[in-house]
Amino acid sequence: MIRCVAFAVLVLAVVITVGEKTTDVEVQGTRGGSIQLAPMIPEGFNTRDVYWRHMAMGEHLVASVSRGYPETTYQSRFLGRAHLHRGFTLEIRDLEVEDTGVFTCMLVSLEGQMLSMKYHVIVYEAVVQPTVQVFVSGGPKECSVFLRCNSSMGNNVSYTWRATTRQGDPVNTSYTLYNEGRLLITTLRPENSGASYTCIVANPVSHENVTVVPWESCVSLSEAAAPATMQVFVSGGPNECSVFLRCNSMTGNNVSYTWSANTRQGNPVNTSYSLYDEGRLLTATIRPEHMEASYTCTVANHVSQQNITVVPWESCLSLSGKPPKTQSYQQILCMASAIALAFVSLMICVLLLVKTSGLRSCSVQLANLDLVFQKTEPFTV
Repeated sequence: MIRCVAFAVLVLAVVITVGEKTTDVEVQGTRGGSIQLAPMIPEGFNTRDVYWRHMAMGEHLVASVSRGYPETTYQSRFLGRAHLHRGFTLEIRDLEVEDTGVFTCMLVSLEGQMLSMKYHVIVYEAVVQPTVQVFVSGGPKECSVFLRCNSSMGNNVSYTWRATTRQGDPVNTSYTLYNEGRLLITTLRPENSGASYTCIVANPVSHENVTVVPWESCVSLSEAAAPATMQVFVSGGPNECSVFLRCNSMTGNNVSYTWSANTRQGNPVNTSYSLYDEGRLLTATIRPEHMEASYTCTVANHVSQQNITVVPWESCLSLSGKPPKTQSYQQILCMASAIALAFVSLMICVLLLVKTSGLRSCSVQLANLDLVFQKTEPFTV
């Protein structure tokens, strides 16, 4: 009852006091932490009474002390968390977000002069490391990217983004933000494969970030290419053969087709060929000197690679059913021997003609030469 009367008298004194002064201060705190609110008492001010109040959802007396009353009185929701230090500094421990509001300190001097101070206290909850959800559509050649960033804790949180990449690679920094910066939308192409996007969440008392490389999700859109198959079509003959090779993969998207021509070391290879149907069809002309040439078709996309190799000369041979006519070393040697023998026999015949009895001997030599030619295999040039 006495305290109530004293408070009523104080209010009356405040109304009639001429030298009232008010000071505003802004204070930031972190949930679970503590703050100290220190009144700025001018020199020569003889404090008689101190009243700390919290102005949120009504007015609540937090702590008070009056000369003549040795104990400090603590009330309201801050009971057990408030403590008044020397110099009338108020400490609030175990801060809660709901503690946000205006704290006032009212000091009354022995002469009846009053000082009023306001402390605008904002209690922030510290942010935690955010998470980024990655959504993509399209394909690896042109990929639409949607990045959604969120922090599960924290108040008064701001969202900002930063685009970086490996040194020397271009980076796509053209993007659009929505939902107060939480959502980023951009388009990526293969030249942006090294681009990374960092989401930064922050408030006045904390900040965290997380980085993602969205191109990895774009690549996952590709279906692996199935093993390639090869169809071989030939026309012409074994001496000059037109070859058509058709390569195909039954599954896989964004597949590219490439070819390579190879042969055993030392043999020529026909690397002159034409490609059609986005590389699926190869056409070339090969001859006997290219009989060992092989052609390899490689099908690939960003997640897989397959290849198949054929030797088309084998199909060219099937056009005639037998290899082209070629002369063996033994056949050539045999024919050369027969020609040499014929020349020797002819020379003997000429010598015998010189003599009278040479005509008959010449006939015998020519008969023997005819027998040799009959035993020699035909020679095809």
